Amino acid sequence: NFDRCSLPKVVQHMLDYEAVPTECIKALRALASLAYKDVNEVASHRTGMAQLLRLVQLHPDEDQLQLAAMKCLCHLAFENDIARRELSDRNVLDALMAARQSSALDVRKVADEATARIIAAEAQSTTAGRAGAKALLHIFRAEAQARGKQIPTSLREILKLLSEELVDVGFLAECFIEAAPSGTEEGVGWLSLLVDLIGQNPALVCPGAAAATTSLMDAFPRSLPIQSQGVAALTALAASRGGPKVVADAKGVKSVESAHGSIGLEDAELQTSCINFLVSALDWPLDIQDLCDVDYPRVVSVIKEAMQRHLDVVSLQVAALCGLAKIVEVL
Repeated sequence: NFDRCSLPKVVQHMLDYEAVPTECIKALRALASLAYKDVNEVASHRTGMAQLLRLVQLHPDEDQLQLAAMKCLCHLAFENDIARRELSDRNVLDALMAARQSSALDVRKVADEATARIIAAEAQSTTAGRAGAKALLHIFRAEAQARGKQIPTSLREILKLLSEELVDVGFLAECFIEAAPSGTEEGVGWLSLLVDLIGQNPALVCPGAAAATTSLMDAFPRSLPIQSQGVAALTALAASRGGPKVVADAKGVKSVESAHGSIGLEDAELQTSCINFLVSALDWPLDIQDLCDVDYPRVVSVIKEAMQRHLDVVSLQVAALCGLAKIVEVL
């Protein structure tokens, strides 16, 4: 037994029984209760906060322990100053991200809420813009890295919560573009995340997102994952309102044309995506098409070569025939 109303004794119990999940759960529930009553006292207790994160790492499969820890962090995140000052630490953010991948719905829900409150606190701070968004930048980069390693992640619930908090979508988009990586693995994850987020945040249909996409494609011309996700991202951008102009200004069509004529020949799925994209550009306004300056005779030649290489891929053959018919009809 321990005094659940005494912060020092609660923390001491966390330290003494860190190897015993049932005792850890009791202590973390008491800590969450104390955090609800006095945010500042708990947040300023360095040993207690450090031990909370340690317990989360020691017992990743203990759902009740994880839930109690996330509730404590969520209570702390209700105070904006605490959220910005204490919870924007990358160790806290990494613990929240791990919890957001939990198999337990309750754990994911509370971790999402805590993460959203930390981001909202940053967005509402006086240090507006990217300079004051170290937590959000870390979250975007960590999400991209996880996706690059084929670890399933989702920001859907967090973005939903942020919309309810009236967080500026432009601020979110600016930070996401700032988080664009330069490496291959992270680049694949960032592009995958961009495809998912465009539908939720129209502010991402902007020159910065298109330029970051084409930069990654140009930097890694022989990377099939980068080229595939890059074409998918440009396709999503172009399908959005105002998207064709954004993609054209960033030389996105040329990037797809390059992928189409090089590494795309080796992969039927990428080749199909490139054909569909390049043909769809024929439906764009004429002034935007002029910006693209697509070499359609070369596109036709590459399509014919792709058809010969992938005779058994029905989806490519259909896309190629439809594409050739469209090009002949329009040009």
